[in-house]
Amino acid sequence: MKFIKQIIIPLLTFIVILGIGISFYHSVEKWSYLDSTYFTVVTITTVGYGDLKPTTDLGKVFTIFFIFSGIFVSFYLLSSIGRYFFMRLIRERLIKEGRIKNKRGVIRAKR
Repeated sequence: MKFIKQIIIPLLTFIVILGIGISFYHSVEKWSYLDSTYFTVVTITTVGYGDLKPTTDLGKVFTIFFIFSGIFVSFYLLSSIGRYFFMRLIRERLIKEGRIKNKRGVIRAKR
């Protein structure tokens, strides 16, 4: 359950954001799916090559909000992955040092 909550949900949120961007640019800007995917990834990762850009007013307004939401979701995903593996590493280290015991999946602190 923890893995699902900490990794899968942010990953699915990221995939949904990608899908929204790809669908929007394909339908509004009339780009191919490849160009829409390329622009969406370049925009979310803040690389911004500048070879593609929205030409419609709706596309420009959407891109303004899409950049902020895409960056937010990307950082949320990266921080969730980092937090999950960092906490796992800390827990394993504490078990190895004998500070806590892991019995049947329940972690108990030594007193």
